[in-house]
Amino acid sequence: MKIFSLFGKKQQAQADAPAANTRACDGSMRMNGAVGRSGSTQFDQRNAARATELKIDAIESAMTLDLDANLSIRHKPGAANVAGQASAFNNTVQLMDASTEILFDDSRSGAAGALAAALPPPAVEEAAILFANGQQVLAEQLLQNAILEEAPVADAKHAYLLLFDLYQLSGQQQAFDRLSTDYIGRFETSPPAWRDSAQQAPSAVPASGQPSVVFPPVLDHSSARQIEQAQQLSASSRVLQLDFGRIREIDPAGCTLLLQLLRNLHQSDHDLILPGAPHLIERIKSTLQTGRRKASAAPWLLLLELLRRLDREQEFEESSIDYCITFEISPPAFEAPLVRVAPSVGQTAAVSQPERFLMPPLVAGDTRQLLEAIAAFAADRETVMLDCAQLKRIDFTASGQLLTGLVPLAGNDRIIEFHEVNYLVAALLNVMGLKEIARIIPHKG
Repeated sequence: MKIFSLFGKKQQAQADAPAANTRACDGSMRMNGAVGRSGSTQFDQRNAARATELKIDAIESAMTLDLDANLSIRHKPGAANVAGQASAFNNTVQLMDASTEILFDDSRSGAAGALAAALPPPAVEEAAILFANGQQVLAEQLLQNAILEEAPVADAKHAYLLLFDLYQLSGQQQAFDRLSTDYIGRFETSPPAWRDSAQQAPSAVPASGQPSVVFPPVLDHSSARQIEQAQQLSASSRVLQLDFGRIREIDPAGCTLLLQLLRNLHQSDHDLILPGAPHLIERIKSTLQTGRRKASAAPWLLLLELLRRLDREQEFEESSIDYCITFEISPPAFEAPLVRVAPSVGQTAAVSQPERFLMPPLVAGDTRQLLEAIAAFAADRETVMLDCAQLKRIDFTASGQLLTGLVPLAGNDRIIEFHEVNYLVAALLNVMGLKEIARIIPHKG
């Protein structure tokens, strides 16, 4: 069996251990996090064995899950099948080298930071994988059992933090409150606070923390890829950055694609951050000549749309007259934007670039487009900050793809940071080995 076999292994290990060691500390000692030397040694040995088993099962689970659309856990495949599938799952091989010594980043202060140097219990890693596979009920049961075990304080707090986040993500406020009461009685310290939906929703924001699409030097039919990325990112964020700072050449096909995107985002009431827009306006103007008709009016219409977006009414009216003379038809009417483009359109692209890349609520399936967007965001940056405030879950298989895709970005002394990560996702990233190439910084509760 895969992950479920670990439950059996744990029960067998407990049955084989001497009865005296299964009660390494009484109830009062557990409340203070005290564990006898003999019990602690056996607990550490059992943790090490279970951690090794977990990594092996995680690799096998990834192979099975990729073939099973329902993410169900199956029996272990035969040796011949594993050998035949191995080449298709290179991203999971790195699990064997993944460090299990540190779960969380040590740069934070407070209760979470105090756990940074602690060895994460195997129950934490098991629960993270179950949750990633969509097995929330099983993950919850495992964590509930883990907090009842006679374990060191750091291990118990790890399990509590994952369970708090699981209740938060699933909207179980009553269960969260009961767990808070138990946490206070056990550790005599304040538990994480419940965050209502209004607190969790993204604010209508400055430039930092917004998803970004960077357009290449040539705006033509090949820009369809950036257009598609922008449309997908707009589904999870009301504020979107489109960076035109690198555009040097344009053609009517590219103008048509960008014009349609801007119109769609206008209809859906998206607010846009447009670094490089003044530069693109000048580029378009350099290709136009009043009275000279071409096959497409798209460059003219894109020019008018950008001037409208930047609230440059006088220039809009002047260009409208030139458009009317050229095509002998009425130009679009000026409509002031409901929200001005932020930051100031006079700033350069380098100044107005967002500080963080906003991760979507769910990372699952094919992650190629997400990785392409991250790669574009990472260009010319020494530190790549991925904002995970809205990220609820990463599918197990997708986490392997994420690792494979981020490895090239981690070269050349570039730093990758995951910020505001929930503890279930943080534990999964650690299991998958992303701790080796990135800093994982959980939310502060």
